[in-house]
Amino acid sequence: MSKRNSWTWWFEVLHCERARAWSRRASKAMARPTVLVALILVMVPVCVVLLHPAKPTASGTTWYVNSSTGNDSYDCLFPTGTGPCATIGGAIGKASAGDTIDVAAGTYDEQVAVTKTPH
Repeated sequence: MSKRNSWTWWFEVLHCERARAWSRRASKAMARPTVLVALILVMVPVCVVLLHPAKPTASGTTWYVNSSTGNDSYDCLFPTGTGPCATIGGAIGKASAGDTIDVAAGTYDEQVAVTKTPH
């Protein structure tokens, strides 16, 4: 084998090894964005759920107050019951923890003392 052929052979071997190494690096580099995209697709919904939890819904009773049409002897469950309370104090007396008191627009000439813990 001549010296020239020997160098040509080594050049081809070296060139092939470099080509294979480049190919391996390129395939690894191509795999990184795929993993990154998959990670983003998983993490975005998780972050949305964790950062924006569902708003709690009222689970208690809603008591209604209307100074012009109400009466404190009513059950204060208007529109499904007998009618709204006439005073805010009347609704507070019927309410318990977790309930809501819906007060209609109007004038309420009363002193309200809340002796229960508000939510």
